[in-house]
Amino acid sequence: MREFTKALFSYSLSIPFFGLKQAQNIVLPGKSDDLRSPAVKAFESVTHATIQQFGEPLGSVFRMMDNIQRGLIGFTFSVLQTQSDSRAKESRRREEEREEYQWTPNAMDDTELERSREEMEVAEAAFVRGWRNS
Repeated sequence: MREFTKALFSYSLSIPFFGLKQAQNIVLPGKSDDLRSPAVKAFESVTHATIQQFGEPLGSVFRMMDNIQRGLIGFTFSVLQTQSDSRAKESRRREEEREEYQWTPNAMDDTELERSREEMEVAEAAFVRGWRNS
């Protein structure tokens, strides 16, 4: 019983330290050429070691439940990614529309600017005539 208690308390003590190490692994990721981060590798290693302690009946149940939860997580992330992609596309479309209609002083050459001034003078003269005649 003494050895069991020592092992249980050692295990209980190791869990928070494992969490701290994974927080460090997330903040300071490993090599960029590696597809799996150190945190992912560590969690997979601990999961594998735990599964080996289950035996066959419990191990089968675990694998079934793990497949279900992995499927749900994959589905959830794909839905969130799709929504995120569509929001990003909509945002880019709106930004492009804004840029399309944004007037910049350099957008008109001198000829267009002169023509716009003439049109404004004609419109102003028509307005003044209409106002005087009323």
